[in-house]
Amino acid sequence: MGLFGKKESLNNKSKVQIYLEDRGVNNLSEDSFIQVEKIISDLSGNGLIKTGMALSFAKAEEQAKISYLSALVEQNWVLISQNQQIIDELKKLNSK
Repeated sequence: MGLFGKKESLNNKSKVQIYLEDRGVNNLSEDSFIQVEKIISDLSGNGLIKTGMALSFAKAEEQAKISYLSALVEQNWVLISQNQQIIDELKKLNSK
Protein backbone atom coordinates (compact mmCIF):
# COMPACT_ATOMS: atom_id res chain seq x y z
CA MET A 1 0.00 0.00 0.00
CA GLY A 2 1.02 3.62 -0.44
CA LEU A 3 2.56 5.78 2.21
CA PHE A 4 -0.54 7.93 2.47
CA GLY A 5 -3.14 5.20 2.82
CA LYS A 6 -5.43 3.11 0.73
CA LYS A 7 -7.01 5.88 -1.37
CA GLU A 8 -3.68 6.96 -2.88
CA SER A 9 -2.79 3.36 -3.60
CA LEU A 10 -6.02 2.87 -5.54
CA ASN A 11 -5.32 5.98 -7.62
CA ASN A 12 -1.78 4.80 -8.37
CA LYS A 13 -3.03 1.31 -9.12
CA SER A 14 -5.39 2.58 -11.79
CA LYS A 15 -2.60 4.56 -13.46
CA VAL A 16 -0.34 1.53 -13.36
CA GLN A 17 -3.13 -0.68 -14.67
CA ILE A 18 -3.68 1.66 -17.64
CA TYR A 19 0.06 1.63 -18.36
CA LEU A 20 0.13 -2.16 -18.26
CA GLU A 21 -2.97 -2.56 -20.42
CA ASP A 22 -1.37 -0.32 -23.04
CA ARG A 23 1.42 -2.91 -23.15
CA GLY A 24 -0.85 -5.95 -23.16
CA VAL A 25 -0.09 -6.99 -19.57
CA ASN A 26 -3.21 -8.10 -17.68
CA ASN A 27 -4.19 -10.12 -14.61
CA LEU A 28 -0.92 -9.93 -12.70
CA SER A 29 -0.80 -11.43 -9.23
CA GLU A 30 -0.72 -8.94 -6.37
CA ASP A 31 2.96 -9.65 -5.69
CA SER A 32 3.89 -9.13 -9.34
CA PHE A 33 1.76 -6.01 -9.52
CA ILE A 34 3.64 -4.44 -6.59
CA GLN A 35 6.97 -5.20 -8.27
CA VAL A 36 5.75 -3.78 -11.58
CA GLU A 37 4.52 -0.67 -9.78
CA LYS A 38 8.07 -0.09 -8.50
CA ILE A 39 9.53 -0.65 -11.98
CA ILE A 40 7.11 1.83 -13.54
CA SER A 41 8.03 4.38 -10.90
CA ASP A 42 11.71 3.98 -11.79
CA LEU A 43 10.96 4.18 -15.51
CA SER A 44 9.01 7.41 -15.12
CA GLY A 45 12.17 9.02 -13.76
CA ASN A 46 14.13 7.69 -16.74
CA GLY A 47 11.58 9.27 -19.08
CA LEU A 48 12.68 12.65 -17.81
CA ILE A 49 16.30 11.77 -18.58
CA LYS A 50 15.34 10.67 -22.10
CA THR A 51 13.49 13.93 -22.71
CA GLY A 52 16.43 15.91 -21.37
CA MET A 53 18.81 14.13 -23.71
CA ALA A 54 16.62 14.89 -26.72
CA LEU A 55 16.38 18.55 -25.78
CA SER A 56 20.11 18.86 -25.14
CA PHE A 57 20.98 17.48 -28.58
CA ALA A 58 23.01 14.62 -27.08
CA LYS A 59 25.28 12.60 -29.33
CA ALA A 60 23.51 10.23 -31.70
CA GLU A 61 25.31 7.27 -30.10
CA GLU A 62 23.92 8.15 -26.67
CA GLN A 63 20.40 8.59 -28.03
CA ALA A 64 20.69 5.24 -29.82
CA LYS A 65 21.68 3.54 -26.56
CA ILE A 66 18.64 4.99 -24.82
CA SER A 67 16.40 3.89 -27.70
CA TYR A 68 17.75 0.35 -27.58
CA LEU A 69 17.31 0.20 -23.81
CA SER A 70 13.74 1.45 -24.18
CA ALA A 71 13.08 -1.29 -26.72
CA LEU A 72 14.41 -3.88 -24.25
CA VAL A 73 12.08 -2.55 -21.57
CA GLU A 74 9.12 -2.88 -23.92
CA GLN A 75 10.19 -6.45 -24.77
CA ASN A 76 10.25 -7.20 -21.05
CA TRP A 77 6.58 -6.15 -20.79
CA VAL A 78 5.76 -8.77 -23.41
CA LEU A 79 7.70 -11.38 -21.42
CA ILE A 80 5.94 -10.41 -18.20
CA SER A 81 2.58 -10.84 -19.91
CA GLN A 82 3.54 -14.21 -21.37
CA ASN A 83 4.88 -15.42 -18.03
CA GLN A 84 1.63 -14.46 -16.32
CA GLN A 85 -0.33 -16.40 -18.94
CA ILE A 86 1.86 -19.45 -18.32
CA ILE A 87 1.38 -19.14 -14.56
CA ASP A 88 -2.40 -18.87 -14.98
CA GLU A 89 -2.49 -21.97 -17.19
CA LEU A 90 -0.34 -23.95 -14.74
CA LYS A 91 -2.67 -22.97 -11.90
CA LYS A 92 -5.64 -24.21 -13.94
CA LEU A 93 -3.91 -27.52 -14.59
CA ASN A 94 -2.98 -27.95 -10.93
CA SER A 95 -6.49 -27.20 -9.71
CA LYS A 96 -7.96 -30.10 -11.73
